[in-house]
Amino acid sequence: MSVAIRFENVSKRYKLGVRGGGSLREAASDLFRRMLGRRENPADDSKYIWALKDVSFEVEEGEALGIIGPNGAGKTTILKLLSGITKPTRGRIWLKGRVSSLIELGAGFHQDLTGRENIYLNGTILGLKKKEIDEKFRSIVEFSELEKFIDTPIKRYSSGMYVRLGFAVAVHVDPEILLVDEVLAVGDMAFQRKCLDRMREMLKKESTTVVFVSHNLSAVQGLCDRVIWLDKGSIVEEGEPKRVISKYIERMSVSSTNPEENFRDDRIRWGSGGVRITKVRLLDGEGNEKDTFKMGEKMIIEVSYHAEKQIPKPTLGFGIDADGMRISTIHTQMSDSSPEFIVGEGSYRCIIPNLLLLPGSYTITAAIYDDQNIVAYDRWGNAVSFTVAQRDTDLTAVPVSRTQGFVFLPVMWEY
Repeated sequence: MSVAIRFENVSKRYKLGVRGGGSLREAASDLFRRMLGRRENPADDSKYIWALKDVSFEVEEGEALGIIGPNGAGKTTILKLLSGITKPTRGRIWLKGRVSSLIELGAGFHQDLTGRENIYLNGTILGLKKKEIDEKFRSIVEFSELEKFIDTPIKRYSSGMYVRLGFAVAVHVDPEILLVDEVLAVGDMAFQRKCLDRMREMLKKESTTVVFVSHNLSAVQGLCDRVIWLDKGSIVEEGEPKRVISKYIERMSVSSTNPEENFRDDRIRWGSGGVRITKVRLLDGEGNEKDTFKMGEKMIIEVSYHAEKQIPKPTLGFGIDADGMRISTIHTQMSDSSPEFIVGEGSYRCIIPNLLLLPGSYTITAAIYDDQNIVAYDRWGNAVSFTVAQRDTDLTAVPVSRTQGFVFLPVMWEY
């Protein structure tokens, strides 16, 4: 396999207070200052922030590289450098093949044009000829599932519809390199699975090189061959997905009084609005808030919300994750127990009578969807974390650990 992407000691510096890449505006400003005899000291870092610092890595053709890390780590900066949106301050970047990217919501689209017109516009920007777009048009529309809205101006599209159209175009331009950012998380769960399946197909059948940035650690682990963990612009760890993600979660779960050392900013929220989750709490059987539970103990997940208007039959749900994988999904549609409506200030509880999880650290994602479980009003990823400990009655037995799995199954033995 040959190399498709090479980063060689790449650093990227942004000037504080300047929006965007700052190339033309910053150059004009610097020129004006020089004309006035006011040259800035290039060594003065107080006016700059380093988004990346001497980052080096390679990605082989047909490999899927995942990039994880807290907000502000430099993940999106890498994708912007790869896509040519901005240039490195220092270092070299080498790419082999056509690049297609989905890294900013609505990038490459014109608000006043229809979905149909934007397919041709975006396809042209990505290097396709009109004849090629004609041949792929039907497939793009079918993948996006926007047939009814294809002749509607996209300024009337929801954020999820933007993602559908953008991803559909991006994967149909036959790219050698595909760049995908967290913007994919704006889509509903069914479409996210569809996108991940399509990327797996591209990796397997078309040898496409994929760089995937996401806070969805289970998706990263399931898709990628290798993972890079970034923090504060530098690589902390690189290697096999499960190992790197486990180390990241372990560090992330360590609470700290120093905000700069607190990895809990991995939380990510998105949704169409109308309802907002205001608090997520974990309670024991006595109603006491806590973050450590014993195996088999009763646990209550309580969510407070504010609904700006009456929402009929909402789907209320949770996801439980550990080591970058989804352990369980719970929502009211599963048991036909959705409320008739929610409005104003309120809360709801999910009661787990017996917590059948093995000792270890877990995170909970809370979400409120529409009655079809498609459109998210508010989805709060990794909203709260908790730890499961071994029961006191089991302390004399063989210790139970995460290496033995995630779920504790109550069984009976016969001899």
